[in-house]
Amino acid sequence: MKKLFVFILTFCLLLVSCQNGKGTEGQSTEKQTNETTAQETESSTMNENTTPTPEQWSINVMSFNIHYLNLPASQKSDVAKIRNHPDGTVYADTTTDARLSGMIAMIEGETIDVFGVQEMRADWRNAFRKSSLDDSYDRAGDTNTSHSEGGYIYYRKDKFKLIEEGKFFLTLDGDRASQTPVSNVTGSDRICSWALLRCLDENGAETDRCFLFMDTHFTATNDITVRERQATTIVTEIPVLLSEFETEYQIQNCPVILVGDFNTAAHDTPYVTLTADLTDSFYACEHNVKEAWTSAPSYNYVIPNTKAYAEGNRIDFIFVNDAVTVLKYKMIHTTTNVCEYGAYLSDHNAIVAKITFE
Repeated sequence: MKKLFVFILTFCLLLVSCQNGKGTEGQSTEKQTNETTAQETESSTMNENTTPTPEQWSINVMSFNIHYLNLPASQKSDVAKIRNHPDGTVYADTTTDARLSGMIAMIEGETIDVFGVQEMRADWRNAFRKSSLDDSYDRAGDTNTSHSEGGYIYYRKDKFKLIEEGKFFLTLDGDRASQTPVSNVTGSDRICSWALLRCLDENGAETDRCFLFMDTHFTATNDITVRERQATTIVTEIPVLLSEFETEYQIQNCPVILVGDFNTAAHDTPYVTLTADLTDSFYACEHNVKEAWTSAPSYNYVIPNTKAYAEGNRIDFIFVNDAVTVLKYKMIHTTTNVCEYGAYLSDHNAIVAKITFE
């Protein structure tokens, strides 16, 4: 009887010990699971908070044919004869100060980070250099051989560092070393200026984000084959440049932005040549600009509450390659009296795109 009692007591003690062990092991497992879940949640939250969104890494780019600064008398007369002017009164202010101040207001108001200009001669360059723009922007680019016009690129000093710049002529054979122009129809040879830019962070430190920005102005002639050859020269040169950048700077999948006055309508053969490898930013995102609106309506008087753009063909473009995402696109009324930054800044409308890239 005594032996039976000892056996039962021993069995009960062993049973209690096993149950306690199970409970301790279960609590330990639950604690580890909770700690792991907390770590995963914290990690996910950090990734979500620190991963840049497209808006955080976006930049605003612009293309603008600014028209000659010191207008000859014949062109001033054209400005004075504003189309559809209701009473014949001359409202156009073509003075240097008026046009320059309007452009500065537009560049600042649209927070433009990089922009390419066409029809920039020495007078415009000097005006820009003496203005407040000189404090915020550096310039890349050059003139053609006759120095009658330059393709210039302006970029924010606090956002970008110039790695390299150059130009090539829009030649018959596409040879960058050749200076034989495709056409002398307008009395000046045509070039494409380019700048390889590196992005800076908010502290001014260099990042590994680089992009190629290009600016050009095609010949204005009825012979469309001239512009076809000019377009071919550019699309031939882009991969050459990108290959050089990859070798020299180890830049892969380099974003490309090509802007300019191409003197050719969308869907014409030069445009088709360019868009074989590039995308027209107009079609890359939603916007409120109609396809029929021209980017170069000349000077146009607009009666309030009426359409601000003449019907026609866009000839100014912002093209991008596959490494670029276009977030927004807009056209600014710079040819009209209703431009919010000042009337009649140019005979072309400025076009702006907000873009982003990895």
